Amino acid sequence: MGGSPVITESSSMVVSSPLHVTTSLQERLVKTPPAFDSRAGVHVTDHKSDDGRGFFETPLSDDSNNDRDTVLLFRPSKPRDGSFVDAKHVAFGSISTRCYDVVMGDHPCCSMGCPLALGWEYSQDPSVSVDVYEASRSPRRSKADLKTTWEQRRNMLSDVSDGEVKRAERKLHRERSCQRKVRSRVSAAFFQMDGIPEETSGPQCI
Repeated sequence: MGGSPVITESSSMVVSSPLHVTTSLQERLVKTPPAFDSRAGVHVTDHKSDDGRGFFETPLSDDSNNDRDTVLLFRPSKPRDGSFVDAKHVAFGSISTRCYDVVMGDHPCCSMGCPLALGWEYSQDPSVSVDVYEASRSPRRSKADLKTTWEQRRNMLSDVSDGEVKRAERKLHRERSCQRKVRSRVSAAFFQMDGIPEETSGPQCI
């Protein structure tokens, strides 16, 4: 046989091995007489595997009698009505829900009050099927319902002392001021490179 490789591809798996390694696979295939593809100039041999999937084999070299240089490729299954069926599908199982604690956050984009964040502690709810979850869940909230005012956030942080809230607000104020200064400097440098005077670069962030 020699050491000439055979490239075998089935789905996404590619195997490079001598021909005698693929003998067991070829024995499982029921071959049909080869046909000549005039467009490619090669002999094409159709196969049928045990599970009904189709394969085709074509030589890599110009010598069609060289059985060592072949490519075995996977062809999608074709039903009797002539249309191809996509085997991809999606299936859902059970849903697990975790309820995390709400803690004081540090996001600088909160314009007023302290932002909220999720803590590390959580409670695990029992797993349920998708159908049970969809039948028992509460209605989906709109974007307006997802917004919270600073009074609502402060009530949710009722276990946090006023001193901790004030320290967090001062820290966020310093971070917002630094961000405004950086944006102002970047904007001024951009307009100066374009030859536009700095005073005409538009209003600054305050």
